[in-house]
Amino acid sequence: AFSLTNGKGEYVYSTDNTINKYLSIVKEFMKWCTEEGRNTNMDYRMIKDLEGEYFDVFALSKDDINRLMKIDFNSLSEEELKNCKSTSEKLELVRDGFIFRSLCGIRFSDFRNMTKSNFVGNKLRLITKKTGNPLYFELHPIAHNIIIKYNFNIPTFYNGEDNFVLKDIGKIAGFFEDFRTTKRRKGQLIYEDKKRWEILTTHVARKTFITTCLNAGMQQHVVMTLAGILKPATLLRYIQVTNKDIEREVRKLHQYV
Repeated sequence: AFSLTNGKGEYVYSTDNTINKYLSIVKEFMKWCTEEGRNTNMDYRMIKDLEGEYFDVFALSKDDINRLMKIDFNSLSEEELKNCKSTSEKLELVRDGFIFRSLCGIRFSDFRNMTKSNFVGNKLRLITKKTGNPLYFELHPIAHNIIIKYNFNIPTFYNGEDNFVLKDIGKIAGFFEDFRTTKRRKGQLIYEDKKRWEILTTHVARKTFITTCLNAGMQQHVVMTLAGILKPATLLRYIQVTNKDIEREVRKLHQYV
């Protein structure tokens, strides 16, 4: 298994899902080499993925998004800002970008590459970088207001920097509830309890969009198109099912039988 060192200098093995991602890249590269006549060894086809990872999907609720939108970073007290390493301007910028993506579902890479030409009135038009899917749809009014606020050009940072700032935003928003994460490492399930602000990342915006769309009653194939997802199995990795969701659906069974 691949291993890296953490901030304490300790070796930490990669999750099985991360290893599968690298194996997929290797196999795709070998396939290309074979098609180009640069490889004749077909043993790479025998490489098997590790057992699929158990996913815990962390997405924000509608109430969470409202909490984020109501924060006035310029009015925060010194006490509230003392544990933040980001300026109020950067906090607001990253928050706005996160909410924009939570309401339109685009990947962070597409978000960073957006220009004014990607907007036609209140509609977003782009070709997704990862899958090449064409997207053209009307923006949520809040997302449209955000893009107008920045004159159709939201300044962006690198993914890692955004993630760093989002941790500060999560603490300011009061995301101190516990969330249990589950990962598969070396074939074993590893459970870890974290605060919600600790796992607030740029990718959570995309999961929030997909979960929100499905909760709003949108059809699955439409959500897949909007999110640029090609396989239904991939969509499941982005859907958060809460205890309230389970209780609501179970009550349907109780009422039916």
